[in-house]
Amino acid sequence: MARRSTDLLPQLLCLAAAEIRHAARGTGGTLDREAERDLLHALAALGPPARDRGTPGPPTPASPPSPSPVSRARMEG
Repeated sequence: MARRSTDLLPQLLCLAAAEIRHAARGTGGTLDREAERDLLHALAALGPPARDRGTPGPPTPASPPSPSPVSRARMEG
């Protein structure tokens, strides 16, 4: 645990400092856009999902069932 702490702690402190700087400057949206761009680049580097390559992958989730009709109760009073 001590080894992992010395490995991760400096990076976590840098991330926290970057967020504080962006919050102070009001540029948090820029930080979010950069993170989204980096994520899209990383996903693109992985290639298309398994289902697009014709190889079996995890099943596609089924659409949620439609709600069943509920009869309305009358309140007499």
